[in-house]
Amino acid sequence: MAKILVVDDNHLIRRTVRAILGSASHEVLEAGDGLEALAVARAERPDLIVLDYMMPELDGVEVLRRADEEPALRGLPALMLTAKTEGVDLRKAGLHGRQVRFVTKPIKSAQLLGLVQALLSP
Repeated sequence: MAKILVVDDNHLIRRTVRAILGSASHEVLEAGDGLEALAVARAERPDLIVLDYMMPELDGVEVLRRADEEPALRGLPALMLTAKTEGVDLRKAGLHGRQVRFVTKPIKSAQLLGLVQALLSP
């Protein structure tokens, strides 16, 4: 299946998402922060990134902004995990035209897998 990078500063969230994605036979890569996420993305070229919206140092929006500055990572489909119930204005964040979906924590397996499938479908 797909190679998916999961980024969250909470190892329990990463483990939960890894288990859900692994149940669908996806290859799961992990990073504990935004800088590590960019390094893993450069090295592994994932098909999709699942990342936390609120992380120390680099939040999810900043990770995507920096990824879009690199031709090899530009436009990488993203699924953002958030504890917030309101959406994020991606245009205000400088991410015009970026394909991002949002999942509110706590994560529901069926919802996560459905959104992953939608983002990976051509």
